Amino acid sequence: METTREIFETICGDDSFGPSVRSPECRGGGFDFTLLFEESILSILPAALFIALAAFRSSSLVGKRPAVRRSLVSYCKLVAICIYTGLQVALLVLASKTSLRTKATLASAVLSLVTGLSLAVLSHLEHAKSIRPSFMINAYLIATVVFDIARVRTQWLSEHSGNAVAGVLTASLAIKCAMAVLESIEKQSLLLEPDHHYSLESTSGVVSRSWFWWLNSLLFAGFRKVLSLEDLPSISEKVNSEHLSHRIQATWNDCNRKRKHALVLACVWSLRWEILFTLVPKFLVVGLMVSQTFLIQDAVQYIQSDPSDGDNDGYGLIGAFAFVYIGFAFTTGWYTHLTIRTMSMMRGQLISLIYIKTTTLPTTSINESGATTLMSTDAQRISETFQLLLIDTLPLLAQLGLSVYVLYLQLGAVCVAPIIVAIISVGLSTTLASRIGPRQKNWLEATQKRINYTTEILGAMRNVKMLGLAKQMEHNIQNMREKEMTVSRRYRRLHALNITLVNMPSIFAGLSLFATYAVVSRINGTEGMSVSQAITSLAAMMVLAQPLIMILYAIPVGWSALSCFTRIQEFLNEESRADSRSLLSMDSPPDSPREKEPLQRVSRISSGSHARCSYIRVEKANFAWSSSDDAVVKSLETHIGPDCHLTVIVGPVGCGKSTLLKGLLSETTKTDGVVSVCSPEIAYCDQTAWIINGSIRENIIGKSEFDESWYRSIIQATALEVDLRQLPNGDSTMVGSKGLKLSGGQKARVSIARAIYARKPVAILDDVLSGLDAVTEEHVFRKVFGRDGLFRQSGTTVVLATHSVKRLPDANLILALNENGEVVEQGTFSQLNSPGSYIHTLQVKLQKEEQENEEVADAEPDTTDEKTKEIAKVEEKAEAEVDESRQIGDWKIYRYYGHALGPMALFIWMFLLSSGQTFVGLGQIWINWWAEDNDNGGPDRTGYWLGIYAMFNSLEAILTMMAVGFLWIVIVPRSGNHLHQAMITAAMKAPLSIFSETETGVLVNRFTQDMRLADMVLPQSMVNVVFHSAGMLIVVAVAINAIPWITIAFPPIIAILYFVQRFYLRTSRQLRLLEIEANAPLLSHFIESLNGLVTIRAYGWVGNYVSRNMELLDQSQAPSYHLQCIQRWLVFVLDMIVAGLVVIIMGLTVALRTKVNPGYLGVALVQLMTLSHELTGIVQYWTMLETSIGAISRIKDFAEKTPDESAPEETDAPTADWPSRGTFKFENVFATYGNGKPSVLKDVSFTIQAGEKVGIVGRTGSGKSSTTLAILRMIDIEAGKLTLDDVDLTTIKGSVVRERIICLTQEPFIYPGTIRANIDPLGQSNDEDIASALQKVGLWTVLQSKKAAAAKKTTTDEADVTHSEVLDTAMDTDFLSHGQRQLFCLARALLKSSKVLILDEPTSSVDNQTDAQMQQVIREEFRDHTIVMIAHRLSSLIDFDKIAVLDNGHLVEFGAPAELLENASGHFSRLYNKSSSK
Repeated sequence: METTREIFETICGDDSFGPSVRSPECRGGGFDFTLLFEESILSILPAALFIALAAFRSSSLVGKRPAVRRSLVSYCKLVAICIYTGLQVALLVLASKTSLRTKATLASAVLSLVTGLSLAVLSHLEHAKSIRPSFMINAYLIATVVFDIARVRTQWLSEHSGNAVAGVLTASLAIKCAMAVLESIEKQSLLLEPDHHYSLESTSGVVSRSWFWWLNSLLFAGFRKVLSLEDLPSISEKVNSEHLSHRIQATWNDCNRKRKHALVLACVWSLRWEILFTLVPKFLVVGLMVSQTFLIQDAVQYIQSDPSDGDNDGYGLIGAFAFVYIGFAFTTGWYTHLTIRTMSMMRGQLISLIYIKTTTLPTTSINESGATTLMSTDAQRISETFQLLLIDTLPLLAQLGLSVYVLYLQLGAVCVAPIIVAIISVGLSTTLASRIGPRQKNWLEATQKRINYTTEILGAMRNVKMLGLAKQMEHNIQNMREKEMTVSRRYRRLHALNITLVNMPSIFAGLSLFATYAVVSRINGTEGMSVSQAITSLAAMMVLAQPLIMILYAIPVGWSALSCFTRIQEFLNEESRADSRSLLSMDSPPDSPREKEPLQRVSRISSGSHARCSYIRVEKANFAWSSSDDAVVKSLETHIGPDCHLTVIVGPVGCGKSTLLKGLLSETTKTDGVVSVCSPEIAYCDQTAWIINGSIRENIIGKSEFDESWYRSIIQATALEVDLRQLPNGDSTMVGSKGLKLSGGQKARVSIARAIYARKPVAILDDVLSGLDAVTEEHVFRKVFGRDGLFRQSGTTVVLATHSVKRLPDANLILALNENGEVVEQGTFSQLNSPGSYIHTLQVKLQKEEQENEEVADAEPDTTDEKTKEIAKVEEKAEAEVDESRQIGDWKIYRYYGHALGPMALFIWMFLLSSGQTFVGLGQIWINWWAEDNDNGGPDRTGYWLGIYAMFNSLEAILTMMAVGFLWIVIVPRSGNHLHQAMITAAMKAPLSIFSETETGVLVNRFTQDMRLADMVLPQSMVNVVFHSAGMLIVVAVAINAIPWITIAFPPIIAILYFVQRFYLRTSRQLRLLEIEANAPLLSHFIESLNGLVTIRAYGWVGNYVSRNMELLDQSQAPSYHLQCIQRWLVFVLDMIVAGLVVIIMGLTVALRTKVNPGYLGVALVQLMTLSHELTGIVQYWTMLETSIGAISRIKDFAEKTPDESAPEETDAPTADWPSRGTFKFENVFATYGNGKPSVLKDVSFTIQAGEKVGIVGRTGSGKSSTTLAILRMIDIEAGKLTLDDVDLTTIKGSVVRERIICLTQEPFIYPGTIRANIDPLGQSNDEDIASALQKVGLWTVLQSKKAAAAKKTTTDEADVTHSEVLDTAMDTDFLSHGQRQLFCLARALLKSSKVLILDEPTSSVDNQTDAQMQQVIREEFRDHTIVMIAHRLSSLIDFDKIAVLDNGHLVEFGAPAELLENASGHFSRLYNKSSSK
């Protein structure tokens, strides 16, 4: 017993704290802890912490409802815990009986027993009431398993310990391992119904999260098949957009919004806990990074020490390196995953704020691409870069300070040398950063301008093509792109310079440090630095360089992110639309629906008896488009009550009808007076129908509940029934962006159907009947607006602005406006239709109530120009073809991108960058040789060693700067212009069907996100791939040089890396493509919401659209979030591989101790500090390159696979004066909208002589528009012959034909730009000719007055406004009414030189007076032209030379109007009689 006690007390010192035993003879030699240390630190401390925390956790779980059902797992847990607790009782009994125990033995045994009891309680509660495995239990079990291994080893080695304690402790360890496995089992399949929705990430435990196992199912799915959005698991509930929106909205509403960086502070405050929690693992990463320098120093000293000292220190170093590098892998994964989630949350918050703000903007402030750019570019850039400033800065500064301290320990005060270099670099970087913001802002504004222009043009391609402006629009857009790239060069120069500055500290800090040390040593006469000092200093420099580089990078990037925040904040602080209406408090008629919620931000008013019978009350109101503009509608006073079922507003073009209607919706500024309405929710139909890219049913139902019988009655009333029968999918047919597959009449009727279906108390409709032919209009009016119409049945009061004056007798109230916007007459038709009144001058013919004849019932559908029923038959495929290149990539894309970059330029750039990196490794080896020379007592050659080292550093800096500048300033802008040119050319040459079958948001996404990837992400990825590849090769070379035996490990490591990247890339590549694709619906929804904002607000659907935006935002976040998460999976795997490599190197070092050069080993270990970074960089940036190359793939596919509307054999060079006469000949023409589609013109033959005026008429869907489209070469002529001046049109490119013909489209086409650019797109007219054309249509004085008012000039000064000043004014479409915009387009037609004029229902949306004015201008100015005109107002065709009547694609009549009218039963005669009173 005495011998045992002697061993216990004297030799081992187990009753002392230690931590290590006193004598190497204890427990067979080797390192071990004392029992007191193990029981105190490895047992009592974790047990005490667990018991305390378990009590708090248990109390928090007691009151919660059960979330998981009972299962076999829960019983197994309890059984294991019971066995474990029993073993702790056994240990307590054994501890109490032995005399060889420390003062902590009993306490350790008691606490272990209490821990077992606590585990039983907490495990039961956690299993039943928590959705995920317990973090606390798992953390305790995993940590104590490691601790217990040490304790078990000690007990088995102790001579004084009986086998009983060791055996029980071993059994306890085994049970604890089983408990750890059981407690880590996930419970998603066991969740009860209310908690079934939780994501896989949220239900994962600490083990699954630490090892990123929760991503395995996604990775395997991506490896096996092509992924779709539906295959992605749901993202963490913390990233839920609705929840985030509420958080940021509350914070933003409570803060001082005008304060500088208020939005930044609001975002940070709302995510403060997430940010603080993310800092915890980041500081652990810093600690582990700094500890590597001490380990490397110990490793070098170990090699330099006497081998007879034994290998225990070597084994300890192996364990220490393993702990540090594995710990680094886990903490880095933890920190980066939290960062990803935090920044995804910030992106969700910002996009939510932008969308919600957009819904409150005044209509005059809506800038489509401005808000879109903020959402797609600024918010994205913040989410990608702001964490560098927000999260990384403090830990990086801490790492910087610690690394300087390590340098001080090694080299003394000269450690300030790299700090001086860093301060200089930071100063220069900060100076640059202050200039980067403005330059980036200019670049983004240029980008925004291009996107705005592109969006407008792509959304109006039908008009662009008909007007022959495709080439000019291509030139304009490409010119804007080149200007954008020119502007970006100023930013890129600073960016390239800053990248060079970022690398300067890592390049020159070492030079300054070692140079200063050498000089100081020489002055003081001290010895030069040793190998140990040199290697430790290099390691410290490596640790120092990383935060320096990151801080220098974070400064400009942070400024850039702050600039994005500023742009968003300025947008959020724009003035919101103020609803200035009051809500009438009244008793509703029995059949009238009431509003559910009162108006917000307005007060209820007390109403007199007159108000109680009003649905709308306006008192002395003035309406203007802004508070600074003159009133458009003046002194309006009217009352519209429930008995006024139909109120009709009439007046000349530009009198303010649309302004008045939007004033009733509070969409125009009310400068004076009172507007009161009975409900905040009003059905509204804009003059240009708003159609979403959905099915016809979705457009009609909107956000209302579906009512089958009501829906069917609406379909019949709006004459859509026959249209739907013609469509393959009926009302499920997708209509395309902006309803491109529908005609103007169909869109108008869908809009009317939506207004009826909503059953609002009031409906406001702006000239919705103008696009309908006479038969359809008659049907719709009687079924919808008539005495037995659906509006009357639903109790809806209707306010209708119209040019169809024949409807005035049906109105209960008429408001007549004059050209000054004043109500000159108000009352019923019978009251106002007296000689001398405005209404009387309209000469409305009273007609009897006619019964709809069979023609109405059998009317053909109002198809666009037949393309609806033909193109719509080619519906989107139910399943897209599986594209395996999404998984494995396509090297053709790299060749395409390489060609865009320039092969020679690419080679030069790679040579410069690789050469620069080579000098990094040479410099470190040179320092080692220098230190070895000092250790070996070599001669003092400081100048020699320092000079060569300086040369290496200088060459590295010069080559890096040249490579970066060459890429960013020369190569990228050139490739960007090339790629954009390829896309815009393909878009402008594409047939019209492409734009009807593709969402505008998808097309715009190519010009926004795809180009952003090509401009920034891809070049950055290329730089980093080459940079990290060169760095990795240096690491490998240095490691092999230090320990040649390590070469054996590289083949399996390379094999592992190959399979990892292959496994990883198949999923990551797809996720990047899905990320791009998932943004398109969000972008489309954004654009659609902006286009229909007035309608959405009128119907009261803002909340519904905000919710839809949240759904699409969540959908777009999923691929992006999962892509970043699997990137962290990759980093974790690579970090573990590096940890394994480090352990192998240290193992070989211990085994080959006497054969290893300490200097080379040190350099190798220093380089291995960066190996994880290099490997991660290679695979990660290669992945980014691979996945972002999807943008290039999309660009390539669009440029190469988009069909060209012209055939190769067609010419683009007819004679210069063609067409010189304007003679058309149709000879048995058959025409179709594409190969395999039915003919829309069938055997049509007629001749139009030069100078003749020919009208084309027929029911909607008869082939009228198809005839003009055939002339314009926008549909295919499959048989027969169509000639113009004896030239077969099929031999000439369609774009050339359209450029040689004048066309005036049904919808006015005006795009962003100046008045001059809009009226003279080709720039071929002088100011006097333009002014003359505008004077002829009566608009010059209007535009001149507008410019004079803007210049704060009086009316008498208008003559002082020059032509140039007026024409160089930005085009303001809101200033012109719909009719005035059509007059503007007529002025544009006057300036184009041709002998042929095509008119596509140009007067359908203007009043009779403007119609007459346009007809007069056309007759006078185009009297020598051949005119082909489609018209609904057949009276305007009476003086034409010929009329062509079409029916179902056949020519059924052709002749002079008078001759055709003589046949009372003829087609034209019947059509004319139906429309004669219109």
